[in-house]
Amino acid sequence: MQHNNVWQKQRKRPSNTRKINLETLMRRSFVKVLKEYVKESSIGGIKEICSPNIGWRERLLWIGVFVIMMSAMFYYLHHTWFEILTKPLVISMESSTYPISKINFPAVAFCNTNRISRKALKEFSQIMHRSMALNNETIEEVELFFLQYGRLLDYSYDDILRNHPFLDIITLKDFYSQNTSEVMQKLAPKCDEMLLRCGWGSEEVNCKTNFDVQLTVRGHCCIFNYIQEDSVDDLNSANKDVKRQSVPGALYGLRLVLDPMIDDYAYTVNNIRGFDVFLFSPGHFADFSGGKVIYRIVEPDRAEFIELSSIQQRAAAEVRKYPVRIVTSVDSAVFF
Repeated sequence: MQHNNVWQKQRKRPSNTRKINLETLMRRSFVKVLKEYVKESSIGGIKEICSPNIGWRERLLWIGVFVIMMSAMFYYLHHTWFEILTKPLVISMESSTYPISKINFPAVAFCNTNRISRKALKEFSQIMHRSMALNNETIEEVELFFLQYGRLLDYSYDDILRNHPFLDIITLKDFYSQNTSEVMQKLAPKCDEMLLRCGWGSEEVNCKTNFDVQLTVRGHCCIFNYIQEDSVDDLNSANKDVKRQSVPGALYGLRLVLDPMIDDYAYTVNNIRGFDVFLFSPGHFADFSGGKVIYRIVEPDRAEFIELSSIQQRAAAEVRKYPVRIVTSVDSAVFF
């Protein structure tokens, strides 16, 4: 009963709380937030100017540094802004039509999804068997060893091969002195067997004189219109000028009849049969993971047509007087 009387007295006692108007509440909140901002600010000088632990001379020095810094920032922002407004960069389209005869035809790489020819594998294994089979290994073991070269292209790994006798570099030092790229070239499918018929423009042309064997992200492939000088095959690569199509249309571009040689498959880099086709700038490396490369798949027993559109960018006369070290061509670049 005594506790109830105490509660009644406290309940009837008038409260000392005062009502705060909205203006006072906003002012207090602003001051609180401002103090917290000054305390935690990362802007150089703000924390030091408002610090209660420094003297007036040091505070005055910080104020001067802060004013100079802000003045320089606003000056350069003002200068940059009006520099852009007074001298804008204007890019205009000269023409929506451009002669196709002035546009470089892209390089085209044809890579059989089978990266190791069964025929080439057997022939090369026969040649290397005598010098490699020091412990009476069979020809099949030699073929299995060279078949693993395909793993250099798809980055696969088989733990079973760790103890393979041919991995003894000391025993086979004469073999391991060979260039890996040259071995891969010998094992790759031959272009003269895959390219049955070739057409360029409106005429049928010799495949050997128009295709080179070059190294790509898929190994050694048959490439048309490639301007690099590091040809790795005996195919005739005398014509190194970039080709251009004179008349638009499918009948006047590049036309091929290809043999995927399915019976010759020994090591494929993916689960399809046919060809990986790369279209890219004639001076670039055929790697679709690096961008600016069109990647298509051509399957057997099908007719595939690839239509291309391009954008020609040419520098104005005022810009051409400056040296260019970015694109292959000095005054133009083509994007497909």
